[in-house]
Amino acid sequence: MIRRPLLSVSLIVFVTFLALGLGAQSCVKPQPQLSPAGVTAVSATQVIKALDVVRDFVVDGNRQTPPLFTAAETLSVVDTHESIVKAIAAVPNAYQTLANTSLDTLRASLSAAAWARIAPYVTLVRSLLAGV
Repeated sequence: MIRRPLLSVSLIVFVTFLALGLGAQSCVKPQPQLSPAGVTAVSATQVIKALDVVRDFVVDGNRQTPPLFTAAETLSVVDTHESIVKAIAAVPNAYQTLANTSLDTLRASLSAAAWARIAPYVTLVRSLLAGV
């Protein structure tokens, strides 16, 4: 019976390190042998993946009982995600300013509690935008 909690703790530790390892891989710099267009594409993909994390977190939080995010907050995050992804597709070399402005607008549209929940994820997106 004592082994069961130890197994649970071991499993939690393993999953945590696995998640951190996969998260760290997404922040890796592009390969040096890539062309400038390839570097731009890799950077844009990293930003999009981070935006997907923010969107998915909020959508899942809205589905909980009780919901962590209102339907209006969820819609605002999804709309912001969509606009930034469209900007990246339209102007792959110059979307950073629009993305940062969209994130500022998102902050103004969310409650303080909702913003506090997603702030770490938005910080990840902003750090990737700064690295582009």
